[in-house]
This record gives sequence, structure tokens and C-alpha cells, in this order.
Amino acid sequence: MRLSLLTLLIVLSACASIAARPASLETCPEVVITGEMEPEARAHTVTLTANLTGAAIGKSLFFQWTSTWGNVTRGNGTSTVTLVKGRSWAPAVYVEVFGEAIPKGCTVRDYRLIGRKGLSLSAPYTDIYTELPDHQELLHWNNFAKELKLDADLDAYVWIGRERDDDPAESAQRLQRIRWYLVDQCGIAPDRIVTVDGGISQYREVRLIAWPKDSNPPNLDNRW
Repeated sequence: MRLSLLTLLIVLSACASIAARPASLETCPEVVITGEMEPEARAHTVTLTANLTGAAIGKSLFFQWTSTWGNVTRGNGTSTVTLVKGRSWAPAVYVEVFGEAIPKGCTVRDYRLIGRKGLSLSAPYTDIYTELPDHQELLHWNNFAKELKLDADLDAYVWIGRERDDDPAESAQRLQRIRWYLVDQCGIAPDRIVTVDGGISQYREVRLIAWPKDSNPPNLDNRW
């Protein structure tokens, strides 16, 4: 896998600087996304709210929203946003909360699938994305590696689904590229990584899931 200068800088600034999770954490706040999780097929906008509990009142907060269902057109940085549907049909929305009210070492985030009964993926860390430029995809891999390094009791599940006309060999190669990156560039032990060919899926997407060791494997059903 050849890395451009930009890609190499991303690698060096991310995987090489991952720190261990503090031994003792305060109770972390929680956030849950609610709102128009099942919009009509013709809907062009949805309004969603991040409901935060367990955070100190009166301290500054920033809500970072991202979505593959559409573009965040109003409210990014606040607890309520409006999305305008884009061309992507991967119906996901993601929020992470930052600020003085979030204790050091806590990661406060939620992830929902729009139009799929508002399904929340209950893994400690879940990331789903569709086709991206290489340097943007590496950001997803770096974030995944960071979570795995923070908690040695989590294993990595890497799932790839393809569209009907896609070459299965390309999916297999992509799985191996992600595995290689996590092992060789980020130092994740090979025995912590499970790669799964999801076969024909409704969407061409990658799922990165951190899952507790010694527990039943996550549901990787491609009908999510």
C-alpha cells in the first residue's frame, strides 16, 4: 500500500501518538440521538437532537455532528441539528460531545441509522462509512485504532459489504489493507482483528466495530 506525503503525515500524527486510557475515570456522561429517525422516502430534511445526561450544568459543550444521510445545514456545535439529504444513501448520523463538562478520558458519542428504525449500534465503538478518498478513510482507521489502544479488552471487527456488481476480490483486498494498516502502522495485535466479508449488501460500506473480548460476536447481519 503506497502512502502519499499527506497520508504519511496523518499516520504519524495519529497512530504514533495514541495514549493509554487513564486508570481511573469519573462516571462518563451519555448522549442519545432522537428525532426524525424514520423520515418519509421523499423527505429532504430531518431534525435531530442529542440528549445529554450526566454532564455538569453550566459548563461549555460542543456537539460535533457528521452524517452520511445528508449535510448538516443548521446547528452544528449545538444539541439540535437539521440535515438536508445528499446523494449518499448510507443513512447514518453520528454525534460526539466535547467541552468542559466532559470529564478527561471520557468519550461521549452516539451513532444512529436513519430510516432503519433509529437503530443504535450498541458496541463500545462503531463506525460505518461509504466510499471515501484514501486520506479521509485513514482518519476512520486512525480513530478505530485509538479506541482499540485505549482498551485492551476490545477486539476489532472489520466488515465490508459490496454492491451486486462489485468484484469480491476487491472487497477481500480492501479488508486486508485495513488489517495491514491496523497491525503494521498502528501496532494492533493481529489476534485482536477479525475481518468479515459481508457479501452483497444494500450499501457499499465499511463497518469498524470494537467489541468486548470473551463475549458473543456482534451481529454483523448485512441487512442492518
